[in-house]
Amino acid sequence: MELKKGITLMGVKPELLIGLMVCNSVYSNHNQELVVTAVTDGKHSSTSLHYNGCALDLRTRYFEPSEVEQVAAEIRERLTVDFDVVVESDHIHLEFQPRYASN
Repeated sequence: MELKKGITLMGVKPELLIGLMVCNSVYSNHNQELVVTAVTDGKHSSTSLHYNGCALDLRTRYFEPSEVEQVAAEIRERLTVDFDVVVESDHIHLEFQPRYASN
């Protein structure tokens, strides 16, 4: 696993780090090194979970488009429903967003 230069994991929620470990394993299964390109840094929408340490972005440029979808599906399968895995145009966005059961 590699962090893009200037990226820090300071302030990241522990649950997101568990998600990152799963992502690293999936990338490894596809013979690619996981590169984290954004965490709490960078410009994101004003409501982005990046700013509170609940989201990160993963490099995908070395995958074919169909393989990106497959990688994202494998990550989704291995994580709980509290994680969103979104394929963006140039990266996979992972966020920890707990769903609480209503009573």
